[in-house]
Order: sequence, then structure tokens, then C-alpha cells
Amino acid sequence: MNEYELTYITKVGLTKDKSDRVEARIARAFEKQAGHVLRNRDIGERSLAYPIRKEGRGHYLQLNFLGEGLLVDELESELRIIPEVLRFLTIRLSRAVDIEAKKQEYIELAKPVVTEEVAEAKETAAAPVASEASATETAAKPVEAAAPAPTAETATDTPTETE
Repeated sequence: MNEYELTYITKVGLTKDKSDRVEARIARAFEKQAGHVLRNRDIGERSLAYPIRKEGRGHYLQLNFLGEGLLVDELESELRIIPEVLRFLTIRLSRAVDIEAKKQEYIELAKPVVTEEVAEAKETAAAPVASEASATETAAKPVEAAAPAPTAETATDTPTETE
């Protein structure tokens, strides 16, 4: 199976019923061709670079999935006949992937990432307020920046005045 990414743009302001019909037609294509959805992401409304069918804005949706070429053909034929879909683009990301490994990769991507800065900020927010004396000690310490030492190259490259 190959890994694909499908991005499609729908008209802005679709009713819940119409957007459900679009999603149902896409789901039917997956059922027919035995595809696996890895991620379904709603990017949101954005203005278009140029009007498409007299629409200046569009609602972007992204779908990462595993499947064969027949699934892509089926999806694109469905998207072509849905009047609410303005544009779509399908990209093959990789060939012959392991289904379970890719599913696990997308599960890991979905987990919230906690960086060291965020963890430190949470710790300092939870810690009691330090005394004013320790705060002034840390504020009074000067930060020393190491200036690069002049080398033989930089010393010869400087212009000299000869008059």
C-alpha cells in the first residue's frame, strides 16, 4: 500500500447536512477500495489565491490515508462530481508502506508535544514565589558575552591608513 495526502477545498458555509454528504461519499470510496484513513484534519477557512467558481474563500480539509491507486481514482472521480468541492489535490507521500507502522506513527504525531520550555513554565508556575532577595541576586548577576578573539586573518584584513 502507498501513503497519500488528499487536500480538498469546499465552499464556505456548507450546512452540516451537505458537509456530511461529502464525507459520506469519501467514506464510501474507502469502503469500496479497502483504504485506511490515518488522519482527517480540518484546516479551516482561508481566502483563495484567485476566485474558483466565483468563490473567494474556501474551507480546506486534509486527509492522510493508505491505499492503492484504484482508491485514488475512486476518490478523485467522486470529488469531481460533488458540486460543493471546489478543488482537490492528491499527493503520493511514499510507496509500499507497512500499515501498522504508519498507523502507529500517526498516533504518535497526534499526542501532544511537551517541550522543555513548556515543562519549565509549568514547574515555575506551580512553584512558590521566590523571596525578593534571591530574585534580586539573580537579576544583579551580569551576563558576560564572549567576544571573539582577533585572529591573524582578521588583523591583516583591516584597512590601514597610509597618507
